[in-house]
Amino acid sequence: MENPKILYANQEMYPYTKESSLALAARNFPQFVLENENDIRVFMPKYGTINERRNQLHEVIRLSGMNIVIDDVDYPLIVKVASLPSAKMQVYFVDNEDFFSKKGHLDRTGKPYDDTAVKLIFFARGVVETTMKLSWKPDVVHGKGWFACLLPLYIRRFYKNNPMYKDVKVVISLHNETFKGKVNKKLINKLKFDKIPAKDLERYNETTYLDLMKAAIDLADGVIIAEEGVAPELIAHAKKTRTPVMPYKGEETFFADSTKFYNKILSK
Repeated sequence: MENPKILYANQEMYPYTKESSLALAARNFPQFVLENENDIRVFMPKYGTINERRNQLHEVIRLSGMNIVIDDVDYPLIVKVASLPSAKMQVYFVDNEDFFSKKGHLDRTGKPYDDTAVKLIFFARGVVETTMKLSWKPDVVHGKGWFACLLPLYIRRFYKNNPMYKDVKVVISLHNETFKGKVNKKLINKLKFDKIPAKDLERYNETTYLDLMKAAIDLADGVIIAEEGVAPELIAHAKKTRTPVMPYKGEETFFADSTKFYNKILSK
């Protein structure tokens, strides 16, 4: 497919979060794709560390009034946007005052917060619901970072009959990252409320970093090894599945290799 539409769901992104290999990739790769005449949308959570005035965030009024129901609780979805003038790229921020006022996706000890289970669902559904409200249909959804780990599940199961997401391909990137401990085990109960099939719920009996990413791999259409140092267990798991895997060959060719990988996934 020529010039596919790509949706990026980023866990973090420079300069809105601290510089890291993942944050830099989330910043630079969409710009490369945009400059190659592709239509893109970029999303990330609106963490409490992001200064709205300095980064010129403003609420998207036409997206106001949206809500996400999780486990029978109604949560307001606030969508804000900012521009990166040097890249001619807009970034959409998924926000909720109860969830994203904290400083990041992990606490000071490197563990997920107690409410992370709800936030993972809220982020995945918030990204999808926003694009539907915008009437923008992606060809590929690319999740970067474990915070986007539920996107493959929700696109494959919860939104499977929605015309805008029925034929969308889902790609995830594996990075050199992890977290300590586990996501609150209440995650599986909240997934049950969304009528996720029992065979899929089994994937979330354990909620360590490796468990969540293995589940994402199982439900994705493609896996990109995005840097050196990715957990060998995840690479081995990806290779055992029938999911196409793009190996990491170095920084010089990574962006070009990834765009070719999109076309490979879309041709299937």
